[in-house]
Amino acid sequence: MAYPTEIAPPIPWEIEGVSLGAGLLGTLRQAFSPTTVAPALGHGDVRAALGFALVTWLPLAALQGIIPYTRTLVFGEHHVAIADAAASTVIALDLARAMSLGVLLGAIQLGGMGLAFASLGNAFGQPDVPARAVAWRTVLYRAFVVLLLPSLMAGGLLPSDLVANLMLVSGLFEPTLYVLVAVAGGVWLLTTLRTSARLAMGMGPSMSFLVPFLVLAVGVLARLLTETALQPLMPPVPEPTVQDAFEEPRRAPPEDTTGTPTTPTTPATPATPATPGLQPDPTAPPEPGQAPAPPPSTDDTLGPPTAPALPRVPAGDPGTNTLTQGASHGRGRLLAAPHPGISPGAMGRS
Repeated sequence: MAYPTEIAPPIPWEIEGVSLGAGLLGTLRQAFSPTTVAPALGHGDVRAALGFALVTWLPLAALQGIIPYTRTLVFGEHHVAIADAAASTVIALDLARAMSLGVLLGAIQLGGMGLAFASLGNAFGQPDVPARAVAWRTVLYRAFVVLLLPSLMAGGLLPSDLVANLMLVSGLFEPTLYVLVAVAGGVWLLTTLRTSARLAMGMGPSMSFLVPFLVLAVGVLARLLTETALQPLMPPVPEPTVQDAFEEPRRAPPEDTTGTPTTPTTPATPATPATPGLQPDPTAPPEPGQAPAPPPSTDDTLGPPTAPALPRVPAGDPGTNTLTQGASHGRGRLLAAPHPGISPGAMGRS
């Protein structure tokens, strides 16, 4: 059920006599206690919530549009480069256009959430509760939490939300941390919407659980469709960026510093091993000028090549030396060729 005005805690931003800084910090501190502050969201003026959103949400929404939507500035890790040496006037106009796109897309997302929440509150809330005012006050007071939700551009290929772009520029992007921040922001916003629907609008338990998911889905879808429709006004997506996000970069071949063109090497053809037992045909007639082939060997095993045997020379051939084996002692003995006038028989007896 909806709480009456008497027991609703005041919102520091709406208290008269409170300084701007104290009211801002006090209202931000109350955002961490959605159950406590939910009754106060059901009573009050929407203009106060709009003023709080202009102070907290508007600067962050403009900053969110600079990094993904600018054309003249190229943001990298720990550096910013100027594209095509653009003039300062061109850069200023481009920054204004990018910030306007960020604010426009954020406003469309908040508008879709506010309209959906107000419609569902009128349909399922208590009749005597101003559901429209409750819906818009809840969305505007928690508009800065919406910036923690992830958003995509270029047909869903690149992130365009503030958290992802700040992590990428600072070089501290960590997928696990990014998912944790997105989940924490989503749970925070869903809890706020549920307590507001239950305690400020008077919805039942089941509808107060379902309505926040519908409201959140309408806001995300409205931003995604609008961002896709405004793609011609945004800078073109570089092709290497899309490939680096989803593919592993290919390694380039090493450059040749000598200046000579490199020829791709072809693998050497392995030598065909000799087939055991293949011998030349002894019956084939020899070619002219070629010695007749030796008879085939009866040994089928392959062994190391052997030196050819020395031809035997007759003992009485003058002018030659022979190496023979001793018959009795098995020692080699060099026999000199016989001199003229000495018979071979006499030399043998000596």
